[in-house]
Amino acid sequence: MEEQKNIESAEKKESPAAEAAAEKQPAPHGKISKQTKTYLILAGCFVALFVGMFIWKALAVRSAENRFRLALEQKTQELLRLSGIPFSWAVRREMIAGNFDQINEYLTHLVKEPHIKLVVVAKDDGVIAAATDKKLEGTKLSDHFPEELLRLDALSIVSGENGEIRVASPIMGFNTRLGLMILIYAPE
Repeated sequence: MEEQKNIESAEKKESPAAEAAAEKQPAPHGKISKQTKTYLILAGCFVALFVGMFIWKALAVRSAENRFRLALEQKTQELLRLSGIPFSWAVRREMIAGNFDQINEYLTHLVKEPHIKLVVVAKDDGVIAAATDKKLEGTKLSDHFPEELLRLDALSIVSGENGEIRVASPIMGFNTRLGLMILIYAPE
């Protein structure tokens, strides 16, 4: 009798190898084994980690692109300011001499540069005297541009809604205002 009890207790106490074999046995229908649950949890953690890293990297790239775009726009405006001032001096010299053919020559060469869309020179009375778009010559500046540009006292650079940059520079004589030069720059 005692032997029978020992055999029964030995059967109840399974060895660690028997427990491992029981874990590897397929689970009854509708249940997931512990090992499968562990693998699924690990796979889920790796997927969540990968998605998190992807989102973080995408946000970092977007932030860097925005900083780069702003820096590029600032540098573009600075260079337009630096080139607009001497160009308006050259136009001033020719306006004082009444040499609008030379101004048209300047405009023709300038508009050949990449991204320069339009250059307009208007007299102080608001009539366009020279333009790269010849259809604008002889028309009122206020028909095509804001009228307050005619009252500018200093170079102005404004970014438009479509990304174009408008440079407006007053052309000043010795004692009077001679006119206004407007340059439209369209970056890529």
